[in-house]
Amino acid sequence: MANDTKKEAAANTVEQRLKSLYQLQTVLSEIDRIKTIRGELPLEVKDLEDSIAGLNTRIDNYTAEIAELDRSAAESIDLPLLLGSLLHLLFSFLSFSPSGNLLRLGALF
Repeated sequence: MANDTKKEAAANTVEQRLKSLYQLQTVLSEIDRIKTIRGELPLEVKDLEDSIAGLNTRIDNYTAEIAELDRSAAESIDLPLLLGSLLHLLFSFLSFSPSGNLLRLGALF
């Protein structure tokens, strides 16, 4: 019986050691995984910073393009306004002669 107790104690000790060794390996594997991720983190941050810089450049380009389109639209001739002004001048000219008499529209053509 004494030998059986010693064998059981030794078996428990071996079993406990194996369980402890497994837990230690699991913890060490997790530490290695965290170190790997931590090592890759600066590269990922750099990639994200580059992406942000690229997006900011695109925003700047779009903003410049919008400003250019606004400027060119402001500089372009507003045809309806121009025609309205010309018609106003024409009717003003046709309506009054230097002597103050009304002119006939057909008299000029």
